[in-house]
Amino acid sequence: MKKQREVNIELLRLIAMGMIILIHFMTHGLKLNIGFPTDTASMGVVISVYGILCICVNLFVLISGYFGIRITWKSVFKLWFTIYFYNILSSQLGVYLQQENFSFDFNCLRDFFALEKGWWFIYAYLGLMFFSPILNKAFDNFSKKETLISVALLSILEFYFGYVKQVSQIGFNAYSMLHLIYIYCLGRTIRVFSEELNQYRSKIKYLILVSYLAVLVCSIVDYRVGTFDYLAYKYHHPFVVLLSCSVFVWFKHLNINSESRFSRFLLWASPSTLAIYLIHDNSITRPLIAQFISSHFEGFFSINTILFWTTAWMTIFFGSILFDRVRIFLLNRIIK
Repeated sequence: MKKQREVNIELLRLIAMGMIILIHFMTHGLKLNIGFPTDTASMGVVISVYGILCICVNLFVLISGYFGIRITWKSVFKLWFTIYFYNILSSQLGVYLQQENFSFDFNCLRDFFALEKGWWFIYAYLGLMFFSPILNKAFDNFSKKETLISVALLSILEFYFGYVKQVSQIGFNAYSMLHLIYIYCLGRTIRVFSEELNQYRSKIKYLILVSYLAVLVCSIVDYRVGTFDYLAYKYHHPFVVLLSCSVFVWFKHLNINSESRFSRFLLWASPSTLAIYLIHDNSITRPLIAQFISSHFEGFFSINTILFWTTAWMTIFFGSILFDRVRIFLLNRIIK
């Protein structure tokens, strides 16, 4: 049985993936990434929901940073196998749906092993993964003072040059490898100061509330001055980062009975977290899900919308976990 703390983190990992599904419902299905509701009630829903959903990607990387990415041939192969298993399935599903005749040539072989272009997180995370040994070595040898100085300097690059000034030459943006590196370093920093943070664990819920309200205030201000473009929800927004870190620390100290059925389910389901993302957000399933979501939207306060979206969410989430048992079975056969 895994340690209790790991059960807590697996729960957080699955919750974060559930958040990503909802974000894709709203951005791809309702096109909220290019526009926003005009009525006040709907706008209130969008602002409130996005205020917490926007931390999902940061949570994944904080988890990686806290525990550290340890590169081994086995871990690299598992990640490669998972990515390309679903990459190949989605490409062949596209051939089937478009009723194309499959013919083998070198161009076909190149496309067969080309990564899905829409998987920005995969590209960024692969870059982070290969930088992680350097980052781990640095933080393992830093003193606590050096750790704080390093994170402070990275924060200046992230927030001032990346978010405020949006200097493209720096490369810090919400969807970049450098942003993931920064969040990874925050995870390592939380690990270094885990004892100090443990003294304030009873107060962390107040930090969550304050940072969440700060995100809402920033978004309302943007909306009121007529410049609302979801800048307040970018993954590298200072208050989004603060909210992400505070939620992670709160979950780290969450007490869950490691012997319960719920814990056993978490440990059984969590290896399929990445698969949920790869299954529901690729070039084939993305437009299909978006069309379904948009065609069954009657307003945020409609019972039919709530029922349809809940059903769709559960189907994607739990259906992907069940389907991924095929990938896990094949992987176990290969590595054994």
